[in-house]
Amino acid sequence: MKSNFLYLFSFLLSASILSCKQNSTRNTAFIQPSILTKGSSFDFAKITFNENTEKLVSKLLDTTESGFTGNNYEVFLYDKNADFSGPVRDQHHFKFPEKRYVLKTKIADSIAQFDSIYFNQVILETDAQKKLTAIIGKTKFEHKNGLDSLLNKLFKKYGKTFEMQKYDQHNAKVEAEFTKDMTPEQKEMSRQGTPVMDYATYLLDYGKEGSVVWMLKDRIIQVSFDTDREISISSTGEYKNIEYLYVDFLVLTKDEYQKTGEAQLENAKITKAGLQPFKVYNLYDFDPINPERLELLEKAWDK
Repeated sequence: MKSNFLYLFSFLLSASILSCKQNSTRNTAFIQPSILTKGSSFDFAKITFNENTEKLVSKLLDTTESGFTGNNYEVFLYDKNADFSGPVRDQHHFKFPEKRYVLKTKIADSIAQFDSIYFNQVILETDAQKKLTAIIGKTKFEHKNGLDSLLNKLFKKYGKTFEMQKYDQHNAKVEAEFTKDMTPEQKEMSRQGTPVMDYATYLLDYGKEGSVVWMLKDRIIQVSFDTDREISISSTGEYKNIEYLYVDFLVLTKDEYQKTGEAQLENAKITKAGLQPFKVYNLYDFDPINPERLELLEKAWDK
């Protein structure tokens, strides 16, 4: 009897401890940090665009680059009166018509993250009132599976990319035209014979560089990447030559996205050229080599 009592007491004690641990876990749920620091893991999925930008970068602000002054909010590359000297810069970019500020953090581990994919540097873009318009997380992967994991997480959370959505819309129009004179039974047979696109596999079929875009209700997410090598020699003479995928994870407001597109078209009317606004990030949907974008730019040139 005593043995049974001790067993029951031990069981109840263990259950009580487990319950306390579970409650403790619930009570220590993630709280979005208001200041970026090493290990802060600022969550890009929880961005509101109402963050206090000055406070956010107060501990890690990089003031080494030209354009920053003591107040840390000097216009950096965005002022319409800024110096755009240099032929390449003048040939391919135009000055954004509204004032924008750029705030860049120093490099530190795990400043920010998206679903356990961590970024070691963050760049903010704000408007003239210091309100956040865009944020970029920077990271690199030595192996393809790192970028695969990020893209899979985005696909799982947000669904089809903008390119996939346009592909579906195009196919729907083609199918509607093709089946417009068919009976309902014939349309169903036609639908069954249409191959299903494996988007999850297609998403991971990329090369050395590229970009992927998700269009959400109030924001745009763009993941852009390219490949480069880092060469180093240690103090012991060890030589390393490693290829990395360098990734920019951009989140910007839909309003800023639309303003950028409109500014490009307005500039095209004047310059008769497909230039990009000079910003700290490129929006690849507005790249003049994109056939859809080029068509819109050409229409603007004719006005």
